[in-house]
Amino acid sequence: MSGRLRVLTEAWLILVLAAVFGAALATVHTSLSGRIEANKRAETLRQVPALVLGMEQVKGAEIQIVGDRIDLETAVGESLSLEVSDRQFGGHQVLEVRHGPARDLAGWVLHGSDQGYADLIELLVGLSPDGSLITGLFVLSQKETPALGDGITRSEFRQRFVGKKTDRALVATRIDDGEGILALTAATISSRSVC
Repeated sequence: MSGRLRVLTEAWLILVLAAVFGAALATVHTSLSGRIEANKRAETLRQVPALVLGMEQVKGAEIQIVGDRIDLETAVGESLSLEVSDRQFGGHQVLEVRHGPARDLAGWVLHGSDQGYADLIELLVGLSPDGSLITGLFVLSQKETPALGDGITRSEFRQRFVGKKTDRALVATRIDDGEGILALTAATISSRSVC
């Protein structure tokens, strides 16, 4: 009987420890969730210029974020100011990006996600003012296999999306046919998820 009592005591100890550590993790997550969201918002705003204006135009630029305004000083000394507003379209949040004194529409930034090979992949996608072309892509969050699936974060892969039309679904392909997106070797699932 003492053996059974010991097993029961140890089982209760494991259950109590699991409950204590679970409650501690939930408390940490709850207390940090605001900071996590603020950091995601800041990272999103840092990526907006490259997503809407293009990597070449903002390469080497100094970026300063003040609220929902993004001020840029480009490498050639040009000053730009972008204003970002949250909008709702079809139940989805998108960012409207305007620039210049007339507040002309510069483009849109959408947040998207899909299940990758290892975990959820979160993306930011830049669109032209009329929404017909992809102007940029940034991987906001991913946990894909190092040196394989995490290749979705490299600019060579992300550039494959720039200029693609939005009127049809993007498809990951094994050969570069000019229509689809050439998938990363040994990372087809990650490539499909981004598409």
